[in-house]
Amino acid sequence: QYLEEIQEIRSNGLFVSKGIIPLIKNSQSPLYVFKGHPKVEFCKNPYSGVHGGGTSTFVAMQFAYFMGVQELYCVGLDHYEELDKQLEQTEETGVAQAGFPLVETTGEDINHFTKDYYPKGAKWFVPQVERMAKSYLMAREAFENNGRKIYNASTRTVLDEKYLPRIDFSEVSWEK
Repeated sequence: QYLEEIQEIRSNGLFVSKGIIPLIKNSQSPLYVFKGHPKVEFCKNPYSGVHGGGTSTFVAMQFAYFMGVQELYCVGLDHYEELDKQLEQTEETGVAQAGFPLVETTGEDINHFTKDYYPKGAKWFVPQVERMAKSYLMAREAFENNGRKIYNASTRTVLDEKYLPRIDFSEVSWEK
């Protein structure tokens, strides 16, 4: 969906799934390619693959774990607080990843930090919020079983605390 914008990013590197490498023609940054992992699990070593978990956030959590992050504060886990209302402003246009419905936006995006996240005409697959929540629980268990912490520091969220504990981002202490 944002292929052109991604190719224009200038950074020290981008983590990119092996499956989309054929689509990237002119990256302005080095690419660090990872492959998907066939098992539904939290992968602690991306060299053996990374499980998608239904959300790019879960992929990022696995990389953060591998990089040794001891406390991870996730911001932006709105968890589609108004998915039903959002879907009223779409038209189904086919089938996307793993058989999930593909829709096209006909109205304003009401579930993200910007109304342009899925602008009018954008095509996206309907999120599988239960799958995402189970992935967050796997991440929590992996972090906690290793003496690490992971939090949902989103200001606006409907993700139940049984998946990720909530924390007020403004109260996070950055001094150690």
